[in-house]
Amino acid sequence: LGYCTTADGSHCTLPDFAPKRTLKKPSIIELVSTSIRDFVDVLKTPNGRFDSVCCINKNPLKPSLDYDGKRAIAHTECSLSDFNDIRKAAGPDITVNDVLTACWGGTLRRYLDRENDPALKQTAQQLLLRGLAPAAFPRPTVPGKVFVKMAFVVFRFPVHLSTVTERIRFVNKEWTSLKTSPKIPITDLIASNTLKLGLDNLLIDVNNKLWHRTSFIFSNVPGPREPIYMFGKKVVTLRPYYCNLIHQVIFFSYDGKITLSMVLDTNYLKPDQLISCFHEELEVMKREILNKS
Repeated sequence: LGYCTTADGSHCTLPDFAPKRTLKKPSIIELVSTSIRDFVDVLKTPNGRFDSVCCINKNPLKPSLDYDGKRAIAHTECSLSDFNDIRKAAGPDITVNDVLTACWGGTLRRYLDRENDPALKQTAQQLLLRGLAPAAFPRPTVPGKVFVKMAFVVFRFPVHLSTVTERIRFVNKEWTSLKTSPKIPITDLIASNTLKLGLDNLLIDVNNKLWHRTSFIFSNVPGPREPIYMFGKKVVTLRPYYCNLIHQVIFFSYDGKITLSMVLDTNYLKPDQLISCFHEELEVMKREILNKS
């Protein structure tokens, strides 16, 4: 935002997106127990189970990840207030990120249903579609410098659950657990020290195995709440895209709207169909959660 200004011409700065709720801190015994469990889990996941083979992701059938050039970008927009309204109606502990993740899980479930995918006949334990989310660490504000430090964490989309309420509650529990567990700093510690030891190829191999076993890179980025201007022109929308070996999904909020930007492997996914499923799921969430409240 270095060259951006607000409507009155003043320099544009990002608002403080501090957590709106205080999470319960674990006891020493709980911290030690979860640290051991999470350390084992972080090491085990790259060599563990693959996501379910379905029309969304057939990467498990490949011996390794590859890029064949068949990627398409797609996007759609909707009102940020819809997600805020659902958040407020769903409960005091629910966040916008919970609602977005639940909505995307419902979108994927609808897509499987439209495609008559046999994966939906699997049990809740068997049906597995996971995402990798970049978890950012607190960053210092230094004039003229950009500081970014993050670690990718694995989480499960609630595709195995059939109702909106179940999906919202599931992802709330999932994200709360990740935010209060040492899994993110453990992941960062392992990656940082692997690089310091010069074991770059080992880290690349582990990351490839991890991405091979998951289905999406998923992120939710809060942007400026008010319109911004660049070189005297109003920025109408922001659509971030990043090409990856697996599907990439980025939610970006700006000026009262939220943009869903996607880079999809078109060997499997149909962008128009996926966008249609997203809007259908959002309408169902509004109808079920807002009417219930």
